[in-house]
Amino acid sequence: MCIRDRSYGLNQLDTSRFSASISSVQVWGFVALAIALVPVFVFIERRAIDPVLHLTLFSAPQMVLVNLFAAVSGLAEAAIVFVPALLVAAFAVPESTASFMLLPVVLVMAIGSPLAGRTLDRTGSRTVVLIGTAVLAAGLLMVGGLPISLVVFYLTGVLVGLGLSWLLGAPLRYIMLNEAPRPQRAAAQAALALSTRVGQLVGGALVGAVAASHGGGTAGYQQAFLGVGVITLVCFFAAFGLKNRTAELATVQRNEAQATAEAVQAQPQLLPGT
Repeated sequence: MCIRDRSYGLNQLDTSRFSASISSVQVWGFVALAIALVPVFVFIERRAIDPVLHLTLFSAPQMVLVNLFAAVSGLAEAAIVFVPALLVAAFAVPESTASFMLLPVVLVMAIGSPLAGRTLDRTGSRTVVLIGTAVLAAGLLMVGGLPISLVVFYLTGVLVGLGLSWLLGAPLRYIMLNEAPRPQRAAAQAALALSTRVGQLVGGALVGAVAASHGGGTAGYQQAFLGVGVITLVCFFAAFGLKNRTAELATVQRNEAQATAEAVQAQPQLLPGT
């Protein structure tokens, strides 16, 4: 409910008249309602027998960061949905052709995902997240700040696809599985998926609102992508707060030792003489 209210409020935002727009009840009223409902949600979840979101998972800084990255990756995914509209506005191509022009992005994501997995095994999750956010931010900032041409579009498309493939999936789940207590690992994965969905929901509303505020043409979509690029760039600097490879391996070893100890305790104890 609170996310829907905030999404509706953001969708009414007119960035071309930002001061007047943000002071209108259609924006601040629903955003304020969403913010006011957050403590209610926390109160209910803390007392629920089977909560939708285990709030204890957010007590560790690593957990907060990884959910932030998941939300931003969802935001970037939502922005990609608007790329065909940008292509239609910029090159006057049919919608079917614009969708087909996204194929290089999809292919790069298919190639980049296994490369991200191999890099994760060798260097750890922080390096993968840093590269993913840096490349994704570069692609979004370029498509938002450079004059649109086919060369610029395909170059930025490769960067965005590569960045998303390195940010989504393996590195974030790896961090979650390492940091979450063993009994709550399934809940941690669910929280990660929820954060991604929240990013997609808010991102779709925000990108659409910014683009519409600038007339819905090429300039409008570029402004929206530029905004998402700035947010992703902030996440790049936040990624330095993740554990380095040494600390991450220490966490893995601790988890393995704990699992071994639990397995030993679970074995039946034999009585003397049996």
